Amino acid sequence: MKVNIKNINLKISDNFYKKRKEIFRFSKSVFLKSIPRNNDYILDIGCGSGLNSNKLSKLGYSPIGIDLSFVGLNSYKKKYSCICQDLDYGLCIKNSSFNYVFMSEVIEHLNYTDIVLGEIKRILKKNGFLYFINA
Repeated sequence: MKVNIKNINLKISDNFYKKRKEIFRFSKSVFLKSIPRNNDYILDIGCGSGLNSNKLSKLGYSPIGIDLSFVGLNSYKKKYSCICQDLDYGLCIKNSSFNYVFMSEVIEHLNYTDIVLGEIKRILKKNGFLYFINA
């Protein structure tokens, strides 16, 4: 029997957002305080329902989210633009599109971290920043 990892990941992600709300860890609040204020777009990878994007928005950023879960994105899209996509298959974003990318508590859920990190490098503009936290 062949197992479809993408469908399993989608079900796990959707069930998470159906059963509970995201929590904001203290370590993340300390980390976010270190991010400079800016009036630019930021890609929130693994945006879920928008908890991090709300904080980034207060810093002046205009978040655009990307997540695998339709359930999480249903809340997210009420406030921000978003893309529903499985990160393990690359990002459907043009080269050098963002000065800033934010990724929090996502990398441990990926099957192909090397692909995702390569894609982040590809979509970041020259001298762009990846804000990465794994609490």
